[in-house]
Amino acid sequence: MKTIKNSIKITSRKNEGFIQNKIFVISLAVILIVFGLIVGFRFLEKDVEKAEKAVEVPEIIITTEELIGGMIKGLHEMETVRFETKAVSTVKFNTKIFTMDVTGSGVVDFVNEKMKITKHSLTPILDKVIEVKMEVYYLDGMMYKKTTMPDVVPVWIKREAPWDLVSPARISIKLLEAKGSEVEILGIEEINGISSYAIKIIPDIEVFSEIMTREIRRLRPEMTEKMYFEDVIIREWIAKDTLLEVKGVIEMTKIAEGMTIEMITTSWFYDHNKPVVIELPIEATDAVIK
Repeated sequence: MKTIKNSIKITSRKNEGFIQNKIFVISLAVILIVFGLIVGFRFLEKDVEKAEKAVEVPEIIITTEELIGGMIKGLHEMETVRFETKAVSTVKFNTKIFTMDVTGSGVVDFVNEKMKITKHSLTPILDKVIEVKMEVYYLDGMMYKKTTMPDVVPVWIKREAPWDLVSPARISIKLLEAKGSEVEILGIEEINGISSYAIKIIPDIEVFSEIMTREIRRLRPEMTEKMYFEDVIIREWIAKDTLLEVKGVIEMTKIAEGMTIEMITTSWFYDHNKPVVIELPIEATDAVIK
C-alpha cells in the first residue's frame, strides 16, 4: 500500500511539473506575438500611476474604421521598433495555485526582416522556483533559439520560419482584419502626457488561437494540440497624432485539462524607426537544425 501511495504521489508531482512547463511555453508564446498587437511609446512602469490621467472629451472625431485603417497603415510603414513586455500567469490546478512571471525585451527590424528577443522567467516546478532564460533571433529566414536553465546544457537550435508568419506587423494586421474581431473606441485618455484613443479589441478567437498554436509549436514542436482560449480582451491606448499605441494590455483565460489559466500581459514600445543592429551570436552559427 505504501508503494502505491508513493507512486500516486510521484505521478501527481510529474503532472504538476508538466502542466507548469506547459504554462511557461504558453507565456513565452504570448511574448512572441504580443508586440505585434501593441506598438507604441514606452514609459517606465514605476511612473504608470502618475502618468495616466483620464481626460473626458465630449466628442470623438475619428471612426472605428478610420482608426483601424490608420493603425494598419502605420504597421505597414514601420521600419524598426524596440519593446519591453511583462506577462503574469496564474494557474489553478486541483486545489493548488501557481504564479509565474515572464519578462521580455527585444528589437525588430522590419525592413531587413530581422528580430531579437530575450526572455526571463521564474517558473514554479514542483517544490522549486526555476529560473529560465531564452534568446531568440530571426535572420535570413531562420529562427534561432537557446534556452538556459538549471541542470541542462544550453544548445542553440534553429529551424526555418517564413517572415510572413513571424513578423509582428503581419500578426497584428491579421487580427485587425479578421471578420470576427470587434474594435470599440472607449474614449480619449492622456497617457504619459500623450492624448490617446482608448480602445478595446475582442479578437476573432479562432484567428487568435491559430496564431497562439503556431507560436507554441514553434517553441515546442511536440505540443501538437490546438491552444484554444475562451476569453481574450485587448486594451490599447493609441496616440492621436501618430496612431501608434502608447500602451497595451492583453488579458486571456484558458480552461482545459482540469486547470484554469489566467494571463495578463503588458507591453511598452519605443525607438520607432531608429537605426538598429541585430547580429547573430557567434556560438549560434553552429546551431542544430530541429
